[in-house]
Amino acid sequence: MYQCPKCNSRLDIILNNDIRVDKCTQCGGMWFDKGELVKLLTGDVDLSTDGSSDNESFEMNKKDGECPLCNGSILVKVESNTSENVIIDMCKSCGGVWLDRGELTSLVLGNKKEALLELLK
Repeated sequence: MYQCPKCNSRLDIILNNDIRVDKCTQCGGMWFDKGELVKLLTGDVDLSTDGSSDNESFEMNKKDGECPLCNGSILVKVESNTSENVIIDMCKSCGGVWLDRGELTSLVLGNKKEALLELLK
C-alpha cells in the first residue's frame, strides 16, 4: 500500500473505467503508474473519482512530494501548458504522475486532453 506524496495519508485503489488508480483517502489526489494516465485519457474518463479543486487542493498543488514507488525520489513539477492552475507532479525515475484533487477534471473539461497526452509522451 502506498502513501500520498503530498499529505502522507494512505492511497486506496479505485477503478476508473477498468484502470486501477491509487487515490489519497485524505486530500483526494491520484497517483498514476507509468502509462495509466495516458490509457485513461485516451478512453472515457470517469470524473466522479476526482472531485473539484478548492483552496485545500490549491495548497497541495504548491507542495513538493516524493514518489510513492521510488522511496524518496522527489516529484518534478511540470506546467501542464493547458491550465495555469494545473501543475503535474512527475517522477523522472519510474514515469509515474501525481494529480492533485480537481486537476484531472480541470484538464478534461477544459478540452485539454490532447495537450496533456502530448506532454506525457
